[in-house]
Amino acid sequence: MDDGPPIFWLHGLAGLGKSTIACTVADRLKKADGPGPKLAATFFFSRDSADHSNISKFFPNVAQQLAISHAFLRADMHHILSEDPSIPNKDPQDQFKSLILDTICPYAGLFPAPIVVVDALDEC
Repeated sequence: MDDGPPIFWLHGLAGLGKSTIACTVADRLKKADGPGPKLAATFFFSRDSADHSNISKFFPNVAQQLAISHAFLRADMHHILSEDPSIPNKDPQDQFKSLILDTICPYAGLFPAPIVVVDALDEC
């Protein structure tokens, strides 16, 4: 096992069932009881939806779901957005740093890594 990031990337040709697998994994993690991995957020890109075809909506949406699923992050995210309410309009790289990385890193090791299921990244 290498020291790379804990990412599972499912790829393949269109129509092979990747979205079905993503939905199933997200659904099972959402329903899981007890210790173990928990679903923190999902985002399903879609060319048919303005809110789900634009990368600029991705990190704010994931951050909102993280704040909902992890109550202790709410105050931090509220503070970050109060300090800089323009974050949702910034470059996705800046959004990631402010909303995700800077918010979660202080808690590294204190709770299991949040699981985020993303589907159809190629549609943004």
